[in-house]
Amino acid sequence: MDRAWRLRQLAEHGVERLLSELNPRYITWASPVLHLTTASKRDGDVHLAGRGLLLIPTVFGAHYPAFDYPDDGQPWITFPVRDSAHATTAPAVVTAGILSEAPASLRALLGRTRATVLWVIAEHAECTTTQLAAHAGISLASASQHAHVLRNAGLTVLTRDGQSVRHTISPAGQALLNSTTG
Repeated sequence: MDRAWRLRQLAEHGVERLLSELNPRYITWASPVLHLTTASKRDGDVHLAGRGLLLIPTVFGAHYPAFDYPDDGQPWITFPVRDSAHATTAPAVVTAGILSEAPASLRALLGRTRATVLWVIAEHAECTTTQLAAHAGISLASASQHAHVLRNAGLTVLTRDGQSVRHTISPAGQALLNSTTG
């Protein structure tokens, strides 16, 4: 399901958008450089120099990318698999993991539920409100209300995709998350 979504994204929006949305919190793309932040908080740039890049989706990895840039081979990176576009529920362990990962300082600032909603939007770029509710473990009405407040505060962005809306983290929201996790 992730593969189909990524292929659609590539076909409709090109490689630039595909790379910039692989894992927006930890992988950024500014042609021709891919910038990564690893679990050890090590920042690094990958200069592809026309060598191509092997993208490896992972369901077992953390949110952080793993990468290798061998001198004599093709560079590769891992990225977390997106959930199905039709998913309406998240396993309890996923929801519990998200709730436990929102930093305490962010929960204190925004409240537990709103911090979780912001965290989910950052981890699941372009999620629908239904997906947001499922990942956060809250009702659809609550997800919509919290997303609205975050959007009005400039922490998230809403885009229309046909009849559905998609939520993404804004630069201000990302800066807030970075300041609470670093």
